[in-house]
Amino acid sequence: MAPILTHPCALNKTAVVTVQDRWAPCSIDESNQNGTWTTNSGALSAASSYIHQTAAPSGASAATNGRYVVTNIEPCNRLEFRFAVNDSSDPNNMVVVGRLWLLDEAGVSNDVTELLGEYAGDLTITSGNTALATGSKMLNATGTSKWADTIAFSPDRTYGGAQVVGSVADDAAAVLSVDFRGKRGYVLELSSTGGSADAILPMHRRI
Repeated sequence: MAPILTHPCALNKTAVVTVQDRWAPCSIDESNQNGTWTTNSGALSAASSYIHQTAAPSGASAATNGRYVVTNIEPCNRLEFRFAVNDSSDPNNMVVVGRLWLLDEAGVSNDVTELLGEYAGDLTITSGNTALATGSKMLNATGTSKWADTIAFSPDRTYGGAQVVGSVADDAAAVLSVDFRGKRGYVLELSSTGGSADAILPMHRRI
């Protein structure tokens, strides 16, 4: 029986599959696996912020300033976010806002890198009517926590356009998917300014 030959142009299926992480709550410190709820109600930073940094922006006070900073993501195709919303009453249909920058590195001398940021766009995040599971480690200590089921992303400055998947105002959990283009990190700011909820928790994963 003749051997089965592999075509010289055949794709290596293992090599072309995308990396996919599990979802993880964003936190001020990676040892906090439960994530960090922010109660920030201040104005978001200008779109021109984080365009050039000689050191990583601080994410040390995300609980109060709403700024989540990640600078060590392995290159991947896309970055995705989902959100939980909290309020002292029922957060259903309550709104929070956000702003996203993608970060890349620039080598400027031997062993020295600086960060170049790209303003990606603004988020308007609306809570649905489905609560986080009872007993979840992510639950806020007070109030009621529910999944955001609507995400609007405008203006959208991303390459190819961001995609909202998973839910559109149907009480499931909406996901914002952004073309990450092999970048190394992001700055995500969240605030209840102009909205009505008490707190919000972001989650992310790379794919």
